[in-house]
Amino acid sequence: MNTISKIPSISIVIATYNSTRTIERCLKSIQAQLYPKHKIEIIVAGGYTPERSEVPVGKPTVLHFFRKDPSSCLEEVVISDLKIRRPLALNERTDITITPSRVGTLPFTCGMGMFHGTIIVK
Repeated sequence: MNTISKIPSISIVIATYNSTRTIERCLKSIQAQLYPKHKIEIIVAGGYTPERSEVPVGKPTVLHFFRKDPSSCLEEVVISDLKIRRPLALNERTDITITPSRVGTLPFTCGMGMFHGTIIVK
C-alpha cells in the first residue's frame, strides 16, 4: 500500500445563505489546497455537490458518492463516456474508481438525466 492510499478522503461542507458575492472566492480557496485532488467526495442532495470536480489524467481516482436525497431520480449515477451506470443507495457511500485516459471533461448525470455534474480531467 503506497502513502497516497493511506490518506483518507475528506469532505468539506460550506454552510451558506445569500453568499453570491463570497462563494466563488471560498470555492477557489478550497481548490487551491494541497490535499490530494483524487480523494474526492461528491454529496448527492438535490443534485451533485460539487457539480465540477478535477481529477488527474492516467491515475486511478476514487469518486465517493453519498446519496442523501430520497428522490428516485437520484437513485443512480451515469458516466456515459466511461459506460458506467451505478445505483446509489440512500444514506450510503458508493465508491466508483475511474482512470481517465485523456484530458477533457466527463459529464455525469442522474439516471433520468435531470441532474448534471462534470469531472474535469487535467
